[in-house]
Amino acid sequence: MDLYIWNRTNPTKKLMFGSYPYPRNFYAQNTIEFIAVYVKDGKPEPVSEEKKQQSILSEKEWIEFTKQIWDIPIPNKSDVAFGKHSALTPEEIPYRCIRMFSFVGDIVLDPFAGSGTTLKVAKQLNRNFVGYELYESYEPIIETKLFHNVLV
Repeated sequence: MDLYIWNRTNPTKKLMFGSYPYPRNFYAQNTIEFIAVYVKDGKPEPVSEEKKQQSILSEKEWIEFTKQIWDIPIPNKSDVAFGKHSALTPEEIPYRCIRMFSFVGDIVLDPFAGSGTTLKVAKQLNRNFVGYELYESYEPIIETKLFHNVLV
């Protein structure tokens, strides 16, 4: 197992009251998220030389992606889902994960599709994708991200 930390470089400036302004009962501001990477036991399936060549990471990407702390800002108001989904993920997070752990043509599964950010990035990176989302109200947002060339 590997563990990465997304350090939100622009968290919201909320006062976490607890016992404010007195000591003892502080609430930590949630400015990080953990990204756990699990790998299935056994030998991976062979990958064609063509797929390997299409999926090469640059030296710069390799160095940056393998750092355990990723300093990435949270999405801003330009995201089509801003204000419609409470936990927006910047495209850089799934971009790094998909580039690090899959080859062109592989299938990316997102069991918590939310606003569709991971699916959008998978599509841009020429991966096949499957997403599940419990809340039907997010479907129009996902469709916009996937089929309407929205800049996010």
